[in-house]
Amino acid sequence: MIVESPGVQVRLCYVAGANHGGSTLLALLLDQHPGVVAVGEAGPIARVRSNSSYDCSCGDTLDRCTFYTAVADRLRDRSIPFDPMDWQIRYEMPHSALDRLAFGLPPRGAVALGRLRHAVLRHMPVTARMLEPIDQRNLAFARAALEVADAQLFVDATKVPERARMLADLPAPLVVVHLIRDPRAVAFSGSRRGRDPVVIAQYWKRTHDTLDAMERHLRCEGWITLRYEDLCADPDAALRPVFQLVALEPIRVSRHFNGSGHHVVGNKMRRGASQTVSQDDAWETGMAPEVMDAVWKRTRSTAGRHGYEF
Repeated sequence: MIVESPGVQVRLCYVAGANHGGSTLLALLLDQHPGVVAVGEAGPIARVRSNSSYDCSCGDTLDRCTFYTAVADRLRDRSIPFDPMDWQIRYEMPHSALDRLAFGLPPRGAVALGRLRHAVLRHMPVTARMLEPIDQRNLAFARAALEVADAQLFVDATKVPERARMLADLPAPLVVVHLIRDPRAVAFSGSRRGRDPVVIAQYWKRTHDTLDAMERHLRCEGWITLRYEDLCADPDAALRPVFQLVALEPIRVSRHFNGSGHHVVGNKMRRGASQTVSQDDAWETGMAPEVMDAVWKRTRSTAGRHGYEF
């Protein structure tokens, strides 16, 4: 049973989507609102947790960042130990195979199994006992971050679809932003990092098929689908309905921003250099036609559902 602790009310906004989809950009833009605290992802991922030099977008390492040290102090005041390199708020199993089984994307064509798996995880005694302390830490972490930032809305941009199901079980209002980007742009971005664009396309489709199915039944306060391309073309117009959905007065966001003014964990664009919101359309000329065709062939049904065309 999850017990609420004293402090500010926790209100959650979760950004769900695929890798290379613009979630870090969205977190940085949302964090411009004085009523929002956006931390990007839920702490460093497993493969970088041993890297003590891993940095916050502000430029300091996580263990020296003034924001995260203040969050740590708040948590310790509540007798909750906090390691800046391992926040322990990700829903993870101790072994990678079990983790994929519990929280990975459902098999292709079997997205409805996600609901059944979630029910089993929540009600089977051994897994329920494992999940409860993670639930408690998520609430405590969000509350501490809101208190330090003097904000009203906590934005989590971890992207993983199954995390949305877990957060929806918490005693806190949840809004989901389903962020989607053209699959060809996503595949091209991943291929520049040495990944197979066709594999990325398959992952993209499974991710967004899972989220489309989840929207119909997830118990949350609201759900909005946002295209990355629309966000880049007109950030104010794209974010206005998001702010309205989370009951915050819309603001004009700056297309020019510096990551050092935020405390975001995520991909490298979070770092402090001055940046301008612009759409990366290098895939249109940089992707080989046969690769583009292969990516589109695997994603066109889902992409077409979201307004993308070949």
